[in-house]
Amino acid sequence: MQPIRPAVTAAAIDHRLTDGAVRLLQTLHLLAEEATEFVILTQELATHLRRTTNIIQSQQDELATAGYLRHSTDQHTGATRYTLLPVTPPPGWDAPEQELPPPSRS
Repeated sequence: MQPIRPAVTAAAIDHRLTDGAVRLLQTLHLLAEEATEFVILTQELATHLRRTTNIIQSQQDELATAGYLRHSTDQHTGATRYTLLPVTPPPGWDAPEQELPPPSRS
């Protein structure tokens, strides 16, 4: 069994991310194993997570905007190359004495 990566832990408390995006990141880290870059079909991810490809694409954009990954999709094959990025603490967690923003309702 793999240890939980810091990025997955940080994502779980990152108020910028929806639960679906966190679940996608968890899945990507499990599929990547020790790698930081890998390729997978978007449809395969959608099937595995029981989501549409549009939802997967939206969630991967959400993760990219928040700095958890980079991605590029080959429009002809549907294969997406993911690069999992080193994690930094989410906003609000670098200074515990600050009041955290309320969680998003997505």
